[in-house]
Amino acid sequence: MTAPVLILGTSGFAVELHALLQSAGRSVLGFVGPSGETVLPAAHLGDDAALDRIDAQVEVLVAVGAAAVRRRLMEMILKKGRKPATFVSPGAYVADNAELSAGVIIYPNATVHAAARLGKGVLVNSNASVGHETRIGDYGTVGPGAAIGGRCEIGAEAYLGIGCSIIESLRIAHGAVVGAGAVVVRSIESAGTYVGVPARRIA
Repeated sequence: MTAPVLILGTSGFAVELHALLQSAGRSVLGFVGPSGETVLPAAHLGDDAALDRIDAQVEVLVAVGAAAVRRRLMEMILKKGRKPATFVSPGAYVADNAELSAGVIIYPNATVHAAARLGKGVLVNSNASVGHETRIGDYGTVGPGAAIGGRCEIGAEAYLGIGCSIIESLRIAHGAVVGAGAVVVRSIESAGTYVGVPARRIA
């Protein structure tokens, strides 16, 4: 029987991840993080300090949307000597030679093609597609339905919004935000927010 997973996070993302884990036959020990208004479907075990009271062999999944917070929590886990889990939905396709780092989460109906490389804590949402040989830096987020062409370089902590498209062989800067439905036809060399067709910087 697969060992239970601890979810680090108490927001809607954490609740969503709990449902996905259960649908894949994984049990959840509980949630760790700040108490709030979200109704949790399993035990709330306390704030981050609770990690020190939980068996160190229990794997941890970080379920926080903000990349900077995801990074901080992952670094905390590693500093404590805990093992971050990786979750790939059984309904996703991941090529045999794709590389997934610790803490990656891949949702149902997502596709990760041949020789793609995903850094630590990368989130690939439902119906998203990551092209062949594309690299996504640590804590990058690929929104639902986003499509990334082959041989792209997506910087660490970049955010690709719902339904955006990145044509092949482009670079997206560290921390850049690509808005929902945007179409990126040339490389984005600096952090900022990019929207529209073709995508243009607005902030």
